[in-house]
Amino acid sequence: GKAKSLLSIGEYYMLTAQYKQAIEYFDKIENLPVHTDAINYERVRAMQNKSFAYASLGFYEDALKLINKSYKLTSGLRGDDKNHARGRTFVDTGILYIEMKKSEDSVLYYLKSAARQYKKIKDQLQREMNLRSTYINIAISFSEMNKSDSALFYSYKLLSDKKKDLQQRVSKYEAWLRAFQYDEETIKNMINDKIRFNDGKDLFKQVAQLDLDF
Repeated sequence: GKAKSLLSIGEYYMLTAQYKQAIEYFDKIENLPVHTDAINYERVRAMQNKSFAYASLGFYEDALKLINKSYKLTSGLRGDDKNHARGRTFVDTGILYIEMKKSEDSVLYYLKSAARQYKKIKDQLQREMNLRSTYINIAISFSEMNKSDSALFYSYKLLSDKKKDLQQRVSKYEAWLRAFQYDEETIKNMINDKIRFNDGKDLFKQVAQLDLDF
């Protein structure tokens, strides 16, 4: 439809950093009459993109107003469209707060809210993609706050394939410890130390590169 076409043109201008031109097309979508759920969803996306454009131009307060306005519009959406749109408003707010140099706790509040919203998405591929990108932002935010435990926690959430490999390595390590007849409590503590100190830094480095895939 017309709204989707206008959105595609606006997003093209966004990709080429022509933000003022992009805003013109997003404005056109906002002015379309709303008579279907699809158009309402495109209006929300246009408003979110417009907010990003304003932020890129340095108009942070205007961008924040648009994010809040787009969130209110999500009440008219249903199902995965609603969960995806609301999740994005939380992500956008968190990222905008970073630019506005808001408190780190408030940034994490919105990023965690996004993760909770994305978990409600029924489509598995869409849910996992959105969660992975959100966990990246959370892990990096915790790392910058020097909260390595929390950063590592969200790093492990990302690395589903690495988890399997890690579990195999832990099993071998546990068998090695048992061969030397350590008691159960010592084995447990040594395994935790092994994961924390030997694997933590390498895993987080891998996480930091994952955002290149999205």
